[in-house]
Amino acid sequence: MIAWDRYRQTTVALGMASLLTACAQQQQQPVGEAGTTTEAKAAAGGWRRDHDQSLCLIRNEIDGRPFMLSLMKFPKSKDGGMVMLYFADPSFSLSSDDRTSVLLKFDSGTIDGYQIERSKDAPDPKKSFDVGMTTYLLKDIVSVMQKASSLTVTAESSSTTFRFDGFGDAVTWLRQCADDYEMKS
Repeated sequence: MIAWDRYRQTTVALGMASLLTACAQQQQQPVGEAGTTTEAKAAAGGWRRDHDQSLCLIRNEIDGRPFMLSLMKFPKSKDGGMVMLYFADPSFSLSSDDRTSVLLKFDSGTIDGYQIERSKDAPDPKKSFDVGMTTYLLKDIVSVMQKASSLTVTAESSSTTFRFDGFGDAVTWLRQCADDYEMKS
């Protein structure tokens, strides 16, 4: 649990640093050091790609809603790691702060057996959500995402849909980044 909380906090911090970097670059203002190595390259479909040591992430704004996916491989594991999907959506809600089962239905397949919770570290935790996925078979998760162009997230009686361009290529980069920067033990 401690490792997951640290991973989530690092992912949110890196995502926020990347967002600030992108905003400053648009305004052509310098950005102070945030202790991260940020590539912040734009990929097809507007996906921003970043990494901080072994933590790799892609992010985009889809219909005005922030969406981020991060990946960190386990050290000395053939195909194990942690994936976190973060999104904010004012129309999506959960009845409590507790974790609850979630269904991630991509147009290329379904990922289930994981839980969603409010993102405690986000600016608006009641409308921001994390889906944490720990697995020893990253290929199963990545293969579904690489072929996807849409996602419907369903939990309790709430659902929201994201349609994205270039997501498959961004996920392919994410996996390669995680392989290149695998966590050192």
